[in-house]
Amino acid sequence: MNKRTLLISDYSLTECPLGGTELTDTILIEQLGADFIKSSFFTNGAGYDKIIVSNAWELNPIGREWLESNGFDFKIEHDFQLFAHRIPDGYPDFKAPESELRNVKLYKAAKRVIFQSSYQKNIFDLNIKLNKTYNLEGNIWRDDELDFFENTPSTKNGRCAILRGRSFSKGFAQAVEIADSLRLKVDVLDNMPYSDFIRELSKYSNVLLYPLRSESFGRVAAEASMMGVAVLTNKFMACTAAPWWESNRFEIVRYMRNCKKNLFNLLSEN
Repeated sequence: MNKRTLLISDYSLTECPLGGTELTDTILIEQLGADFIKSSFFTNGAGYDKIIVSNAWELNPIGREWLESNGFDFKIEHDFQLFAHRIPDGYPDFKAPESELRNVKLYKAAKRVIFQSSYQKNIFDLNIKLNKTYNLEGNIWRDDELDFFENTPSTKNGRCAILRGRSFSKGFAQAVEIADSLRLKVDVLDNMPYSDFIRELSKYSNVLLYPLRSESFGRVAAEASMMGVAVLTNKFMACTAAPWWESNRFEIVRYMRNCKKNLFNLLSEN
């Protein structure tokens, strides 16, 4: 009898074609042969051998009760959905009062909670005691994408890229101001299909990323680093605290290949 896996998340890649969560979820779905259901539609996991919960801010209350009562296998945290506004920065030393915490029972119902960075995990550890956590200290990409990062030419165009973010928190306006003050030669990259985006970004000497709140990882920063594009950013970019951050681009690609292997080994555990 084939084992069935279910992945639950707020949005699909069709809805958010450049979303880091959605890109990661899609790889998991493909490689695990998992079914996908939007969190707002989920009511129960009966019939599934393994349940993975990704983003669940919009989780159906009936489905939430089922997960909290029955337990589930993995919670992969792409965000800071432990906090009322998903923003830990407004609390002194990232420590929120109990009244401001959300999804506590859901996190505790998971057999394993997977974090993307030590930055993210440390913030959670300050606010909730969880058993059996795992720090990925990275993210996952398809093998052909990692091949592309590794083989990108070292010659760049001498210009700085700025991304027109989908939300205010990505700090697009602030990045434009900073680039202007530094007199950088700037191009704005608008939303485009992911494969086109990484090809375009690979041409640049620098990318300026200026998040206005804590990132859980910083997927674009990691992608740029793997392509030899220098990253100009601030303290909120979580991946800059990773042990591999100062490594050369080829070492980072190797690290991410291993990171992916480790994650799938973990998810394949009985």
